[in-house]
Amino acid sequence: MTKILSSKNSEEERQRRVSGVFQDAAPRYDLMNDLMSFGLHRLWKRALIGALHLPKGDKDFRVLDAAAGSGDIGFGILERAGSGARVLMMDQEPAMLNLALSRRQRWGARAGFLIADAREIPLGERLFDGFTIGFGIRNIAPRETAFLEAFRILRPGGRFLCLELSRPRHPWLRPFYDLYAREHLPRLGRLILGKAEPYRYLAESVRALPPPEKMARLMEEAGFSRIRFAPLSGGVATLYAGWRF
Repeated sequence: MTKILSSKNSEEERQRRVSGVFQDAAPRYDLMNDLMSFGLHRLWKRALIGALHLPKGDKDFRVLDAAAGSGDIGFGILERAGSGARVLMMDQEPAMLNLALSRRQRWGARAGFLIADAREIPLGERLFDGFTIGFGIRNIAPRETAFLEAFRILRPGGRFLCLELSRPRHPWLRPFYDLYAREHLPRLGRLILGKAEPYRYLAESVRALPPPEKMARLMEEAGFSRIRFAPLSGGVATLYAGWRF
């Protein structure tokens, strides 16, 4: 597997840190998201689901939801789509996927679950009509590999949607956002989890993301067409979309 970090050890250390963050955060993951975003993450996820243009009725429509977490996006898709929709929820952290598994009863066989890395999905090509990833792409290195895998498993005509946190560009808003991320989020982590590391990591990972234009170029290099990105809530989050043709 291609690495973009300086050594195998540094990549392994990064992965251990990411895993540790989500293992710590899993028991209160939904509460963390609500407090961190003041509930806005629910509106952002609805925007992503709406952009899938889900079919009604019994038309077959299959979606892979990567970095599924507690399943908000995956179950939201099933809630809004017709009876022919199926969602495979995937996460590489068992502690996170267990959150979604605990909510599966209502959906039966329409909801599937897979522990796997988005950079190396153990599935064949051209299987899905949609690929979604919410708040997960910043934890993946190299991101190019995840984009290539998403393109590989989509059918022609399939849609890729990525929702991610971002730094606002407005010159008045960015300083307040940076102060909030640097000072307030770690305090919130100590209050909720008894430790600041998950929130400190969150702020660092958002700062390390490339700007939306570069993310769009990476998607284009992976093969996607008609790429768009839209800032949400003043640029605190960004929704990326692309098609496989």
